[in-house]
Amino acid sequence: MSEMVSVCCGAPEDPDIESFCSACHEGTGFEPAVEFNLERLHKILAVTCTQLRKGPEVTSEQSGGGMEVITVQAMPHESAFAGREGYAQIDVHFLTISVDLTEAEEHKAELIEILGAYPEPERLAAGPSYIEIGGVIGDQGAALTLFALGEALDLWRVLTPATLGIEGSDAKDLAGRGMVLMSGFDAHDWEEKTASRRIFGEEQTSSG
Repeated sequence: MSEMVSVCCGAPEDPDIESFCSACHEGTGFEPAVEFNLERLHKILAVTCTQLRKGPEVTSEQSGGGMEVITVQAMPHESAFAGREGYAQIDVHFLTISVDLTEAEEHKAELIEILGAYPEPERLAAGPSYIEIGGVIGDQGAALTLFALGEALDLWRVLTPATLGIEGSDAKDLAGRGMVLMSGFDAHDWEEKTASRRIFGEEQTSSG
């Protein structure tokens, strides 16, 4: 039998109070939980976004232990996509993500539906880091790409050290510790607000 979750926020039923949401602490209806479709999420990221490097394809630096660390970014440079009409270039610190705005809009509703089944919706709403999201969807690069796609669709904002005016080695250190975040997203709240805007718009049109 499928797990039942509340229609208000997707949380399970309170174990002590029947028909009571364990997260919102109020009476509500319940429905079968929708599976978090990770495969479709990755396919949406693949058709809407392109990862771009900011610097050279191959870089070398000394680690704290004195070892040489070589990094290879086998992807196009951001300059190759600069100024492309119909694309948004989103800075996620480590990379620039180019988002095809037409494809993004076509997949927006499905993306929101998928995120509505995120395993821990309260964490998604709290504004997690790319490290946390990467642990859930299986890849930190995909997490950064998802962050960029959401910003391009105006679902949330990407927060980086540069957003706070931090640059150089301090920015690199903070980003490595997880200071690349999304501002948070609640799929259920988004759907409710969208429905309200649609109804309000229809009322305005009919009254006009």
